Amino acid sequence: MVFAMEEINDDFEKADLAIVIGANDTVNPDAIENPKSIIAGMPVCHVWKAKMSVVLKRGAGKGYAKIENLLFYKENNRMLYGSADQTVKEVLNEYTSITSNETIRDLDQFEEEEVQEEIEEDYPEPTMVIGVLKELQEKEKQAQDTLLNSLMIYTKNPVLS
Repeated sequence: MVFAMEEINDDFEKADLAIVIGANDTVNPDAIENPKSIIAGMPVCHVWKAKMSVVLKRGAGKGYAKIENLLFYKENNRMLYGSADQTVKEVLNEYTSITSNETIRDLDQFEEEEVQEEIEEDYPEPTMVIGVLKELQEKEKQAQDTLLNSLMIYTKNPVLS
């Protein structure tokens, strides 16, 4: 899905994670926070309003405007340097391995027959899915937390260097 900037900006405050791939000036909070900036008033994505943002870039270079990106120094931002193609694949693979391992670990605690009997006794056959079970939401939240912790370990924030 693709959204216009004005459609998506209000949603960043509700987001746990905003992943930025290769952008620079278009996610620079200096456009809003500094009226004397050369990019003041420029429309930008407010990714810094998410609980955490991760910027995937080849390096810490400046954008087209040739100014520092203040997002890179925000406390809730992490930098993941490298080829975006490769780093996106690595992050997705890590996320997939975390979520599938969590599911497998939990299911190993029960005998398959016991789980099947419990499902058949307590729940009728579904005819339509309209949401996600709370237990699955909790597992996904745990997986997201684990992924964020992994990103914090494997990323380098320029403020810390």
